[in-house]
Amino acid sequence: ITGLNQLLEIEPLCLDAYQALCDIYQKTGRVGAVIKGFEAVLQKSREPGRVLYSLAQLYRLSGDISKSISFLREHIRVHPHDPVMLTFLGIALQEEKALLEAESLYHQAIQIDALHKDKYEPFLQALLHEQATCRAALQQSLVSAVQQNDYQSACRYYDQLLLVAHP
Repeated sequence: ITGLNQLLEIEPLCLDAYQALCDIYQKTGRVGAVIKGFEAVLQKSREPGRVLYSLAQLYRLSGDISKSISFLREHIRVHPHDPVMLTFLGIALQEEKALLEAESLYHQAIQIDALHKDKYEPFLQALLHEQATCRAALQQSLVSAVQQNDYQSACRYYDQLLLVAHP
């Protein structure tokens, strides 16, 4: 655990380290206690940085994506220029299929920390790939629904396509 925490001090965007920590906490039945501990530290901390990052990821990885999203939104209102928080919110929103909003957040993170854009670009590239895959699947479903005269489904696919449509 110490080694993973040290790694996260150096590279807060190392999602594999958060996943490994969450797996350890889940296997030992300590996820809830660790989350409560981070929440308590957060209340007292003047420089919450890493605590915020860890707590947001623990919420997400323990399956409470909606709590992670609301938590991240709340803290982004206070720290709107934190590219790591913007990226973490993008990741959570991407999991919820809010792809356009996630894309916007990744672009903001890159713009804020242009000197280190290579940290954030892989997240944007993965999202763009996911968008292209979703577009292709929805287009195929739309065509198939029209061919089968299933216009209700075609309208639903078209509406979904609009959410991921921009190339």
